[in-house]
Amino acid sequence: MASKIQAALNDPQAKASALVTLVQECDRLIATKESAEMTNTGAKALKDGVMRIGTPPKSEQGAQENSKANMQDTPRNSPPEAPVELQARSNGCDAITLAWVPPSSAAAIEHYEIRQHEEGEWHLIHKCDHNSITYTLKGLAASTRYCFGVRGVSKYGPGPWKSCTATTAAPMYYSPLPGELKPGSNSSFGREGLIYWIGTQEGTSTDWRNPAITGDIVVNVSSKDAGNTNNALARAPAKLCTKNDANSWITLKFAKYSITIHGYALRLSRPCGDMVEGVCYAPRSWLLEASNDGINWELIHDHRDDRSLSLETPVALWKVTSTDIGFNQIRIRMTGQNARGTEGGRNRLAIAGIELYGIVMVK
Repeated sequence: MASKIQAALNDPQAKASALVTLVQECDRLIATKESAEMTNTGAKALKDGVMRIGTPPKSEQGAQENSKANMQDTPRNSPPEAPVELQARSNGCDAITLAWVPPSSAAAIEHYEIRQHEEGEWHLIHKCDHNSITYTLKGLAASTRYCFGVRGVSKYGPGPWKSCTATTAAPMYYSPLPGELKPGSNSSFGREGLIYWIGTQEGTSTDWRNPAITGDIVVNVSSKDAGNTNNALARAPAKLCTKNDANSWITLKFAKYSITIHGYALRLSRPCGDMVEGVCYAPRSWLLEASNDGINWELIHDHRDDRSLSLETPVALWKVTSTDIGFNQIRIRMTGQNARGTEGGRNRLAIAGIELYGIVMVK
């Protein structure tokens, strides 16, 4: 740069050009210096945690510090947040347990509210204290889908709802075919089978009550010569027989159950009505049928000249091919003559004991 200035002094023609170059060089140096100063200032500002052009007056600094302190000391003047998570679990056929994770603002919650959606509307059903994280609803309908909501409430009002759905379970009981029940083994069904389960209040009682008496199963017969229709479900030897009519039948209608049959057992009636003592009236040809309307019947098992039942073996068990479909009505219908084979009762159906094996579900 010094050589350019000397040239401008010695050569008048180069003076103008040299002066222009001098001015440009001075502008570049000034710009470089300013840039360096700004870079240093920016680095220092970043190190301090805030980008600033200038330092505010001390009065403004004090105001900012006081404002920060006030923000930290002032509580949130708003309702709590919604629970982080809400889950519902079925506790059987009539109960659902709700469980939730409190929000980060749980310290401000005074209590929780629980609502349930029914018939197109939401209804508040329960309030629980601020420490609660679960609640169990009982007395619900089986196999039914429900929708619930939970929210926290503080002194600033209720927060938003957190919702979920759950379905109550369908009560089910499975009774396999008892391997020890064989023709002639005994004259009692013991403590096994679906009818026994129903008669013990769905397995909750040790005392068995005839479901035909409690109304859980309705027994119908095509006709009755003697005995009691309730004895179709008797656990011990009893009496029940139809009149001497062709195609005689006994039906069981389950009031609130659906039955999937895997097998069944029958027990002969003790002599009653016009039955002759010492003569066998065991069925030989009959059908086991199932229905859900009492009109349309589906064949479950066809017995033809089946000699499993006799005076020596009054109890017999059969395994059937399951359709995996539940039915609420079962029928035993004769399609041929019984063991009598002669006039005087050959069309009589004399059965006083029926037990079913498979799956029972509450409708």
